[in-house]
Amino acid sequence: TPETDTSGVFTSFFNSRRYNGLNTLTGWVGGSDAEEMEKLSDDELLKVIMPHLKAIFAADVPEPTRFIMTRWANDEYSKGSYSFPSAGQSDTFESLAGDLGASVADKIFFAGEHTSTTGWSATTVGALESGEAAADSMMAVIG
Repeated sequence: TPETDTSGVFTSFFNSRRYNGLNTLTGWVGGSDAEEMEKLSDDELLKVIMPHLKAIFAADVPEPTRFIMTRWANDEYSKGSYSFPSAGQSDTFESLAGDLGASVADKIFFAGEHTSTTGWSATTVGALESGEAAADSMMAVIG
C-alpha cells in the first residue's frame, strides 16, 4: 500500500471466505501498534484501515457492513497474550500444547489456543476447537 503514517502497522489481512464461505476479512496488528489502535474508536479505526483496503483491493471497495475490533490487550483475562512457538521450536510446540491440554485425573480440564494440537495455536479457531475437545472429554467422563 502507499506509504502513510500507518504503513507497516497491519501485520496481515486474511480472507477466510475460501474456508468458511463467509465474506470475512481479518486484519492483525501487533505490538505497540496494536496498543495504539485499541485506543481508537470504531469510527476512527475504520478511517485508518479503509485507505489500505482500497489500495490493496480496489478504489471502489465498499466499507464493511459490520466489523469488530477486539481490543485484546484490554481483555481482563488475556491482556493481549497468546502462545507462539519460538524459532526452531515448531516441532515440539504441538507436543507441549498436548501436555498443557491434558486433563488432571479426568477432574480438571484445560482448553484454550495454547492447548491446540491441530495447527491452530494462537488463534480463536484453536481456542474453540480445544474447548470443544475439552467439553467432549468432560462428557465422556460424566457419561
